[in-house]
Amino acid sequence: MYSSMSSQHLWILILAVALGLVGCPSSEERVERAQEAVPKALARGDRIAAQAAVADLGRTAPDTPEGLLELADLLGQAGEMPRALWLLETGMERYPDDVDVQLALAQAALALANPSLALSVAARVPEDAPRHSEALLLHAQAELGLGNLERALEILRQAEDLYPDKPETRLQRIATLTTEKRHDEAAQAIDDAIAAASQSSESTAALRRQLELMRAQVQMMQGEKELAIGGLRSLVAGDPSDLQAWQILVQGLAATGKQEEAIQLLEEQLEGEAPPLDYYMLLAPLYSASGRKEEAEQALRALNDGSDSPAAVIPLVNYLAAQGDSPGVEEALRGAIVRFPDEAALRIHYAEVLMERGDLASARREADAYAESPDSVDAYEEYLRARFELAEGDAAGAAERLRNVAPKLDLATTQFWLGRALEAAGDDKGARRRFEMATLRDPGWSAPVSAVLALEVRRGDWEAAGTAANRLVQVARTDVQGWLWLSRALIELERGKELLEVSSHALRLFPDEAEFRISRAQALRLLGRREEALAELAKTEGATDEDGGIAARRALALAMLGSPEEGLAIARENVDAHPQDARAHATLASLYFYSGAASDGERAVDRAMELDPDQPSPLYDRCRFRTATGRFAGAVEDCRRYLAERPADARAQPLLGAALAGMGRRQEAIAAYRRVAELDEDNFEALNNLAMLLAAEGDLDAALTAGQEAYRLSGENPYVADTVGDLYLRKGLVERAIALLEGAHAAAPEMPDARLHLAQAYTRAGRAGEARALLAALDAELPAGHPLRPQLREALDEVR
Repeated sequence: MYSSMSSQHLWILILAVALGLVGCPSSEERVERAQEAVPKALARGDRIAAQAAVADLGRTAPDTPEGLLELADLLGQAGEMPRALWLLETGMERYPDDVDVQLALAQAALALANPSLALSVAARVPEDAPRHSEALLLHAQAELGLGNLERALEILRQAEDLYPDKPETRLQRIATLTTEKRHDEAAQAIDDAIAAASQSSESTAALRRQLELMRAQVQMMQGEKELAIGGLRSLVAGDPSDLQAWQILVQGLAATGKQEEAIQLLEEQLEGEAPPLDYYMLLAPLYSASGRKEEAEQALRALNDGSDSPAAVIPLVNYLAAQGDSPGVEEALRGAIVRFPDEAALRIHYAEVLMERGDLASARREADAYAESPDSVDAYEEYLRARFELAEGDAAGAAERLRNVAPKLDLATTQFWLGRALEAAGDDKGARRRFEMATLRDPGWSAPVSAVLALEVRRGDWEAAGTAANRLVQVARTDVQGWLWLSRALIELERGKELLEVSSHALRLFPDEAEFRISRAQALRLLGRREEALAELAKTEGATDEDGGIAARRALALAMLGSPEEGLAIARENVDAHPQDARAHATLASLYFYSGAASDGERAVDRAMELDPDQPSPLYDRCRFRTATGRFAGAVEDCRRYLAERPADARAQPLLGAALAGMGRRQEAIAAYRRVAELDEDNFEALNNLAMLLAAEGDLDAALTAGQEAYRLSGENPYVADTVGDLYLRKGLVERAIALLEGAHAAAPEMPDARLHLAQAYTRAGRAGEARALLAALDAELPAGHPLRPQLREALDEVR
């Protein structure tokens, strides 16, 4: 996935170049001059003027709280929040009772994801302070950052009671309730706020409009989409320039399958005189999701051509990159450099793009051009050196250099590429932390979220992968990859209801993506709606499938829906069409195993692993087959190889445990099942197997603990009830055993184990007649050679 800078990144980069490495702060007079000059320069995109204004701040420290706050504000505007935080912490030591300094420090701490510091500062503001209401809001935000939702809501309600004339207190509580998906409470809070605003003479039209927007958002989340859309139509009709209302309306129309209507409304707005360029930003993803790729590109080109900002090229660059149009990306950046030859930041961006496609020689020329620029910054030169080291294979060197650069250039891009370097060096844990830091610094950038997702998939942690995919969908709703991975995670987790909702929504966004129809069919299968699933799957016949991925998934889905021969035929055709595709061979292997064709399945796995040794999925399928057919030694080998690649995959550990148990290696099997319980706390089957193994080892107390937990999680599953009942019997708790075993026998009368154990319990309780009746029936039914025959003979001898 394309991972260069977003438009926000470019602006931060441009501003940081303008700042240089700020040394000692300026005097109040210089701060005042810069406070006037910097925003003006930045507003018109005049980097040189901004640089000159900010550079003048590097001589003397402010000697008043006001000067300190003004300087911190400028640093924050320019993307230098860590420096602003340091300055404010120093200011707190000099002015410990200044409320304005306290509040600014709390705000900076929250911006840098340090809620503990924000809480300690905001809580110090006295109740009689003029800005106490703001302190309460910051206090609540800090509590939220620490995960204390109820405490945060309590503080916000307190703020509303103390300051009923301040609407921001109500707005903050509504936003919190909305974020936490407490939609009914949020709706009630909005209604209360609207009622209060209508009765207040000081209420503004802007406040009432904001509340109406919030109401529409909550209605969307509650499923009342048509009602929300109606309200939003009224809002944009009243003020066509309200881009926030337009954005929510467009999202609502897209979510209800009315993309073309949203497109038409925006196109009408663009026909007006001097329309805001932001409409193009809203229109492009709609075109893209509707399959109108050329029109999406044209909209972004119109945005770029109509803007006098160098940052306007970035949405176009990102779109072209997502389409795999590398020449288009380079052409767009070259054009931007021609238009803005003095923007050194564009050369950094261009150098990175050239590195991405492996043209290191051209990338070095751009990096050298940046270094020769009078506006170059040492930290950025070091950043580029690290990128080159990583591209040339020196991951350790790149990581070390980026660690040194990060404190000076604490941007999302720095943290992201440090994560990439650590990942390449084998430090996945460190990489994940840096990707998360990148996300904190730019929540709207999808690349670090995608990187976390890839890590979780590689580990086999589908729960975490689903969470990361959901985040990716929120960050980039029109990026099909996020939706595909979210669907895949839900399939692996077998969550039919969620999968149906996600795949149905994805189909509205991407109606031509056959993958989502297959996912929807899988959801219907999980929900037991087989005929509907087959009907949905039939709609994918003849779908465009250049790489064979759709055919592979369709073949597997057909097998799961009870048509293995049809699925096998499709899988064979797919291998013929794509003989070098490991995934096609892996799918064929799965279906061979499903059909019982062991030797064919073995060969297909070997071929898949030969084509792609780093893809462990075929090993999992073979491990499962070998375990089921009693080939335990091979199953253990496959499971261990698979888990070396995906250590967090909770599906493979039970297979390993079963195979080890089959080989008589009970202690290793117990360790495997304990690992399952760590990875998947709700896996009652693994706990049940663990209980039986512990009992076989003579540890009845530990076995009973595991069995009772399995019974609680299983919802009174009869097979688990049989295990726990048998353990009670072994412990001498006969009446407890009878109660559970009678329930198990009633729920699953065909289960011979439960009947045998119940008969044994009846015998121990002196109820020989009932025991004899159960055993006689079981003796008549069990075939010769059944594993329970020896225990049955002993039980019969006891009651004769």
